[in-house]
Amino acid sequence: MSYFIFYEEQFIKVKNKYIPLVLGGDNNVYDCGYKGKDRRSRSWSSFIGSSKIFWEEKELFDYVEQVRTSILSGQKKRNETDYQDKSFGYYSGCSVKSKHPVETTFADFKNIVNRGIKFALTLEDLNSRFHRELKVTVNCYDKEDNYLGEQFGKWVSSTEHLIETLKEIDEKFRDTKHYIHFSLSMSEETVKRIRKTLRKEFNPNPQRIEKKEVSHYFVIQRPSSSDSFHYYLEKITSRRLLGVRQLNFARKFKTEKEAQRILNKIHTRFTNGKEFEIIKVENTTGIKF
Repeated sequence: MSYFIFYEEQFIKVKNKYIPLVLGGDNNVYDCGYKGKDRRSRSWSSFIGSSKIFWEEKELFDYVEQVRTSILSGQKKRNETDYQDKSFGYYSGCSVKSKHPVETTFADFKNIVNRGIKFALTLEDLNSRFHRELKVTVNCYDKEDNYLGEQFGKWVSSTEHLIETLKEIDEKFRDTKHYIHFSLSMSEETVKRIRKTLRKEFNPNPQRIEKKEVSHYFVIQRPSSSDSFHYYLEKITSRRLLGVRQLNFARKFKTEKEAQRILNKIHTRFTNGKEFEIIKVENTTGIKF
């Protein structure tokens, strides 16, 4: 199944409107040799496939609802009724934060806009605080829709500079079929660092989550063929299971129900998932609640 992955988002605030930019790419397209290994290709583009540049907050949320409405409308025409919000990604052909499409919910998709607006930055802030600029490029086509290539490119670092650049593009390409593209020289790691900085400003004194002592807990284990070692689940990602041999470093669950939910994911997504099982550990330890 081919689908689009939304890795990160960074909205640009222009007065009371936004340029909704997302970092994403197709799941079956790879960059060869990225840091010595193949990695899924990703690039910056607009969250909404439209020639419109500036979007109001309400328009962004309206678009999110329209995507779901379109899915439901298509199902109605085909006499299908199996759509569920919890599997939104499967029906829309997208993944958010590298989740599997089946596990990508409508709330995940909507939260792209929620986070984008919450952590939106003006071009002035993006440049002065985080040393990044917005690149504006223009791709042109002839009357037969043959691609003529990129005909314009400029980095902008302020709202005023952006408005001037858009006026320049309008005057220069008024009689030519063209599309304006925006991009950022930012990886998802950079976006996460920016977001971490902004979170601290939003909440300078965050409430610390304290560990509570419990008399027992649950872990997910893959029994070894040897009696000496077991493989305990530490982390589950979209592509692999990470494990440890030391029980102390295993992921701990407060309840068996919580562990079972993760085990069900393992059974569904991984070919060797059936080998895993839940075990109860009778030992006093601290777990975050």
